[in-house]
Amino acid sequence: MRKYILPILFALLCTALQPLRADGPVRNVLLTMGYNEVLNFGEYTSNLKLNGGKYACIVRDTVLDKKTFIWNGIRAIESDDWLQIDYVDLQDFEKCIYSYGVGDGVYLIVEGEEYGPYGGVEYNNPTYKVWWSNTVNPTFRHHNYFMFYVMGNWFVHDYDGQTYKRDVGRFEFTSPSKNHTARLSADRRLLTIDGVNYVMPIPADMDTEDPPRHYFYLFDNGECYCEFWYIKVNGLNNDYDYFSRAYYVTKNEVREIDLKSEYFDWETLRITTRLSKEYKGEPFRKEWVYKEASKEWIISFEKTLHDKSGRHMFSAHWNYDYVLIDGKRYGSSYPLEAFYDERTDTFVWIAVEGRQLVLYYYKCY
Repeated sequence: MRKYILPILFALLCTALQPLRADGPVRNVLLTMGYNEVLNFGEYTSNLKLNGGKYACIVRDTVLDKKTFIWNGIRAIESDDWLQIDYVDLQDFEKCIYSYGVGDGVYLIVEGEEYGPYGGVEYNNPTYKVWWSNTVNPTFRHHNYFMFYVMGNWFVHDYDGQTYKRDVGRFEFTSPSKNHTARLSADRRLLTIDGVNYVMPIPADMDTEDPPRHYFYLFDNGECYCEFWYIKVNGLNNDYDYFSRAYYVTKNEVREIDLKSEYFDWETLRITTRLSKEYKGEPFRKEWVYKEASKEWIISFEKTLHDKSGRHMFSAHWNYDYVLIDGKRYGSSYPLEAFYDERTDTFVWIAVEGRQLVLYYYKCY
């Protein structure tokens, strides 16, 4: 089977806090792995939340080289080749998004709907409203947008089920109600909606990126949101600079969105002023985290936390097989992740100790 450079996922969501002892942390065993199993590490997503005693993770059998997705203690998906989880819903397994390999094919499951088999899948569909760069994420509400590899070519599966070659692009669109149609010119400088032409205010010194890349959505009211990527020759070194431009087109105007201070709100269909440079935290999102790895262990974890009073301090480092809280040692391994929960005034950390995946809670008094 062909393999592509896609990030290996480790998704883990934490449990709700339990009653805590006064003389130290509470230790809760989430999972006891098999004798040849380790947690699957690499470049991964991690959503750490307090969520009612539920968790999910991927383990790998080092002898059989088999990966298993464990959901709330259930060994839900197994694959001896490819396994990636893009979104975990701890309340409903049918809402999870994941891909796995069987033989020479890769299948993608999006909220219970199966796609494939393909030669490869790229599900680069981050699940938050606004990118770190302040541009809107048009696929936030359309989780079935992905790319797949078939017979030597990459294709795009668009939000409405239409498919097209990635290096060709798509230039004709229909609203969900089928009452409106739109067409883009090849250079994307002219947009036609229901027979009415709109000139896109794109600078003359910018060229269409090749292969063409854009997001386009035509709403049932005949208006549309579009985001284009362009290139501009850099005269200093004859290289290219890349630019992203976003527009909201109504019957009366083509409104360019100032990506430095504005974004398009997908729910209200309005251009909204950004109040912060940080993207919004949404319940349905991915957070990409890169860790240096050695063998089966992440070795770059280092964190210092304080409680809200400032009187208690949590410290951890990959080179030490314990954590320190107010100078006292706890546990027998460094954490995979740690955080302070202000609501319950508690330090929480996850670690692998032997074959056990454990969750610790330490109440600050």
